[in-house]
Amino acid sequence: MFSIFSVAFYHRIWNPILLFVVMLLIGVILSIGECSSKNFQAAVFWIVIGEMFFVIAFICAQIIFKRRGTVNLFCPVAFNLKIVNMLVNLNLIVSILALFVGIYSVMQVAPNFISIFTNSTYVRELYLRRSGNTIITIIGIFLSLNFFVTFCFVPIALQYHVKKIVPKLTMILLIRLFNSIVTMSKEAFIIDAIYFVSVYILLLKDKKEEYKFYRKYGTVFGILVIVLLIVISFQRNYIGQRKYSGYGNAVLGTLREYISIPIEAFGALLNLNSIEYTKGNLCFRPIINILSYIGIGEHVSIIQDVVTDVTSSNVYTLFGNMYRDFSYVGIVGLSILFGFFLGTIYKSNHKNRISRIIADSIVIMVMFFGYYDLIIIQTVYLLVIVYAVIFDKIIAAKLYVNCDSFSFRKNSIIEQNIKNEEVKTFETYSSKFN
Repeated sequence: MFSIFSVAFYHRIWNPILLFVVMLLIGVILSIGECSSKNFQAAVFWIVIGEMFFVIAFICAQIIFKRRGTVNLFCPVAFNLKIVNMLVNLNLIVSILALFVGIYSVMQVAPNFISIFTNSTYVRELYLRRSGNTIITIIGIFLSLNFFVTFCFVPIALQYHVKKIVPKLTMILLIRLFNSIVTMSKEAFIIDAIYFVSVYILLLKDKKEEYKFYRKYGTVFGILVIVLLIVISFQRNYIGQRKYSGYGNAVLGTLREYISIPIEAFGALLNLNSIEYTKGNLCFRPIINILSYIGIGEHVSIIQDVVTDVTSSNVYTLFGNMYRDFSYVGIVGLSILFGFFLGTIYKSNHKNRISRIIADSIVIMVMFFGYYDLIIIQTVYLLVIVYAVIFDKIIAAKLYVNCDSFSFRKNSIIEQNIKNEEVKTFETYSSKFN
């Protein structure tokens, strides 16, 4: 019901509500038979409850703030393609720098470079729990902000057929794929891919254009994801450990495992006899960490501890975070809170404003990963939305053709004046005819 409603409401298949519901549904289907009946039933029941409150709150925010979709997205504002091309080049540079920073950070804890590929589980644990150099951390955050903001211009350049965009896009994707392999972050490249697709589809005029995109580029992204899963299987030595008989089984098995394990872990978490609730440390980590920087409270690590007697996983879907903070009340209350928050941000009528497109794409990415974790609690994504607004205002005069800070209001006034003139002209000719 939610999926059908979302397609009719946004006139897009690729929309936050549909992705949120469908990915959790796939996770539930894949986890059938993988955990006890008691755990499975508990997980499904509370996923449905959480989804219902989350999506209803999201829709309420959309209606209250008039975030209505349109059948045909038309905007008089165009992009300066010369500036777009420059920003694509900047994204390529930022991607390379981010790769070097990633390699440097990993090599501070890895015994050698080869161990990143042959013993990634051990190295990743050291990497995530390291006490990072403050300067390197700041550089990493700065590069992440600039990557996500400038990466927005790559699908724009692809749509407008900017010169040499295909080889540049290929280089950026390969660099980001290698970066995710080096930093042993399986979801990092998938986040990039979901973000890219979201930006591209948000800029399309209608569903026909969306279908063309799937036919033209779907295979390429599918191949890249398969390559990533094969590399993960090699890094984790799944074949050597005889977990899977071959790389074909490893790809399917790894895909099933990463989508279904959070559902399984969530069900096991719900049936624990006792649990020490974290009282907001998970879902409100960005606020807690920002306060810690000014001396109020303690910093909360991005690493969640594995709950004893659940599974080896430390991800429990977005509802698991809510439950670990405030029990069943958290699943209901925080689903309403975060659903309304994301619904307030998302506005499909972006009118080609870069800041709006980036914010919408972040919301789509967050809701896509609902089966896995509550990604919005990673501070960087909230900072990206804020940084995009600042970036947009700074570059608006050069980026938008015939557009300034008042252009949208001017355009609406001009359009209304034209309509008024048309009505007057029609009335004049009608009176003469009569």
